[in-house]
Amino acid sequence: HSAFQQIAQAALEHKHLKRLPLTWKDRLIDEITLVDKVKDSTLRRSTGYGLGFLSILRSDVAVRKPPRVLSRNTIQRILHLATPSSDWVAQFSKTIYQGKENKFFGSLEDSTKVAELEYSVRTRIHALNVLRTIVLDAPLGKEIQPFIGDAISVAIMG
Repeated sequence: HSAFQQIAQAALEHKHLKRLPLTWKDRLIDEITLVDKVKDSTLRRSTGYGLGFLSILRSDVAVRKPPRVLSRNTIQRILHLATPSSDWVAQFSKTIYQGKENKFFGSLEDSTKVAELEYSVRTRIHALNVLRTIVLDAPLGKEIQPFIGDAISVAIMG
């Protein structure tokens, strides 16, 4: 993944190519969300996806100064995809908080609103695996820090 990271970093530094990593990120998101692509995926534990996202996020951190919109938006999107459906979250919250109203997520207001129709178990599994790769990466520590609480919540919900 280091070669891809170097290519992404070079693209971000180039005047005419700086939008390429965003395009690649969108393509990776499509790979884990589009029903036809997810259904035919043969990647074990989403390793290729995780390393692809990791390369793009690391290049963003290496090249850009805060706020790093690409990194923040990518992490938020992956957390959103890793979240169970809104019905499942509502039932889980009801069980945990014994029927009392409570916000389960900190920074992800919209993440608890994944509609049943948009929800896919395979997408969620890929997103959880990608999230694991990102959280365990030391160079992205400062970028992931604001999302650690939500990442733990999503992981607990499994």
